[in-house]
Amino acid sequence: MSDFSDVAVNCGEKTWNLHRIILSQRCQWFKRALLGGFKESSTSCINIEDWNEEQVSLVIAYIYRGPLEWKKMRGEETITTHCMNVFQVADYFLLEKLKEHTMQYFARWIFKATGVLQQKFEEQAPPNTEIFLGVVREIYLLEGLPASEAFRPIITMALHSVQHLLDKPTFAAFIDEVPTVAADLLKFHLTRRAKQQFSPGKCHKCGKFIRELSFGFSNVFHSTSTQRGGLTASCYLCE
Repeated sequence: MSDFSDVAVNCGEKTWNLHRIILSQRCQWFKRALLGGFKESSTSCINIEDWNEEQVSLVIAYIYRGPLEWKKMRGEETITTHCMNVFQVADYFLLEKLKEHTMQYFARWIFKATGVLQQKFEEQAPPNTEIFLGVVREIYLLEGLPASEAFRPIITMALHSVQHLLDKPTFAAFIDEVPTVAADLLKFHLTRRAKQQFSPGKCHKCGKFIRELSFGFSNVFHSTSTQRGGLTASCYLCE
């Protein structure tokens, strides 16, 4: 990576010897820093103080190696925390594609989790309420940050599709702890006219059963088109 380098990026005690043309073509933040008339344009030295070495390393790996690199750098973080942290860094460095990748990856993962909850319900097994709500909590703890605002619609849709499966006392206590969740669910309920009465078994568009879907349902809504009504659902691919 350092061959023929003409830019030094410093963060903490680490220095990366990089290439002006690659950075400016693939990242708007670096383009502004290197070509926008700032001191970095003449010194060819960029000092980053708002992020740590691991985060800057992730950004550079993404710029040079592509969209899959950030997934390999999770370490001890949960998937939720890692996705949100990567989103925050991507938002700062103006990496729109990386932001999209993190949201898509999280959406696939969380809807797969809803599929597991649906399947447990069909098998009359106790749902992992605490684990699922722990994911919701991680997102709402960062309320006000760009990552939280971006991920809340995804988690609200997922929570809406499985809230009727969760342990009710545990869910009620969670609402007391994080009341914003209730507001988001109500807004989603009103806009999508959803009514949770039972767990739909398959996607009403492609016809696949929940056990065939690795990502669960993206939307569950009340149907009045049939004589008995009830809930129908569409999967993540058909939504």
